Amino acid sequence: MRKSIIFFFFIISFIFAFDYYPGYDTLKWCNIEPYSSGYTGSGKYFGYGVKLTPQYYPAIISGIYHRVFRFYHPAMHIRIVDDDGNNGAPQTTLFFFDTLTTNYSLSFVYHPIPPNCTIWEGSFYLFILNGYETTYALNWLRDSFLNAPANSYWRYSQTTGYTSFSPQSDLQMCAVVEYHDVGIESIANLPDTLYVGSLYRIDLWIKEYAGFFEREVPLIFNVANYYDTLYLSLYPNSSIRQRYQWPVNLPPGDYLLKFYTSLRSDARKENDTLRKYITILAGSAIEEKNQREKILTVYNPLGQKIKSKKLKRGIYFLKEEKKLKKKIIIKD
Repeated sequence: MRKSIIFFFFIISFIFAFDYYPGYDTLKWCNIEPYSSGYTGSGKYFGYGVKLTPQYYPAIISGIYHRVFRFYHPAMHIRIVDDDGNNGAPQTTLFFFDTLTTNYSLSFVYHPIPPNCTIWEGSFYLFILNGYETTYALNWLRDSFLNAPANSYWRYSQTTGYTSFSPQSDLQMCAVVEYHDVGIESIANLPDTLYVGSLYRIDLWIKEYAGFFEREVPLIFNVANYYDTLYLSLYPNSSIRQRYQWPVNLPPGDYLLKFYTSLRSDARKENDTLRKYITILAGSAIEEKNQREKILTVYNPLGQKIKSKKLKRGIYFLKEEKKLKKKIIIKD
């Protein structure tokens, strides 16, 4: 399983009533209800963890949401662990930091995490462990019901490592993840038929759907073996119009043209690409129109302009675009 691992140790703790926002999801088994009871345990880095699975990928873990409070000491060690052990057991630590928890509160506690721990596939474990104290530091609260399937909860100690654990009810620990999403809404000024040598100004509308500010989003243009990339910044839940100028220099033929966004953290790929079949013809549409509307001017030897309908037998000179082209002779 491939997951990005970046460690940050700065954390700010605060308490607030968490709600669902566009682009966010709370991964949990607990019901977020008043606690029924709890667990304690002694030893440095002793504690409990829960297995969680995102709905979409990639999922960026941006915070944890829990009711784990201080018992004798507030030291807390938060750890995100991969499920790459035998049969999906916890094994590789992806992210960790040390922080402090609070006294018992009616509210859940939210710890934001710098959004740099990304889950690309599968599940992960959220562990909340005692900090540097070896006494009974923390109290893990739990619900009245058990919703999680078997092998969802694990216990950790420095002596035994990770071991499966079966609580009487769900522990009140959740992970908050971000699902990013940008896409192409529509396209304009792209005809079905194009001409070699012509310049086309194509308009695209690109939108940010999930409520995040996105910097340097690649917008890629592709036709045949030609690729070009623009970089866009998008405000939360906003659309922008981007004009792309394309001087057609491909040989005549039928082509599949594509515009697509390439945001690495995009969790919804189905709105990223716009495709269109086009036909490229030789020459220019403007030149073709002028050719159809071309008017030839005829002059007699005295230089007088003669209407084509009044031409009689004689010698005339044919002019095109102010240049003498040829002499013509009309006979009976």
